[in-house]
Amino acid sequence: MKIRKLALPLICSLGGLVIVLLLLTGTVKVYTIPTGSMSPTLQPGDYVSVTRLFNPAGKVAKGQVVVYDSPRANPRLQGKFIQRVAAVAGDTVDLIDGRLHVNGQPLPDRNGKIPVGADPRAIDWPRPNYPLVIPQGQIFTLGDNHDNSLDSRYFGPFPVDAVTHRPRRVIFPLSRAGKIE
Repeated sequence: MKIRKLALPLICSLGGLVIVLLLLTGTVKVYTIPTGSMSPTLQPGDYVSVTRLFNPAGKVAKGQVVVYDSPRANPRLQGKFIQRVAAVAGDTVDLIDGRLHVNGQPLPDRNGKIPVGADPRAIDWPRPNYPLVIPQGQIFTLGDNHDNSLDSRYFGPFPVDAVTHRPRRVIFPLSRAGKIE
């Protein structure tokens, strides 16, 4: 009987300790989404749980949402960005009639158009030249809300090693809670 009485508190304590260690080591983090660049997938104010990717090469695939260290993607940027991988090493990105294509196919489910108004942070930046073959060890990312996203259309592909985490779930608000696709 005594063992049963001690088991539940012990299991809860150990579970809590594991969660604290994961948070303290950065293996699991919680980010707040600051902008609408990933709408409708992620909305401003969403709280998102992310897990650390150790050695992201080979673990990042087209279509995945990733967190990356933006200064490693472009020294003019600051902070962490959350965007979707549109192209990986060996893919060809092209701009045809104002619409982005990857390997000859227009981007599915997202308009892929270059925003009409340039992002003021990138107004004087040189744009990638299309068609663009993504070099080995690099990726090309886009925000889901193409009209409001500072992404690889402005600064080109960047090293996959800049990817630090992979978003897993929206955890708050509860009305939007669920797995990130």
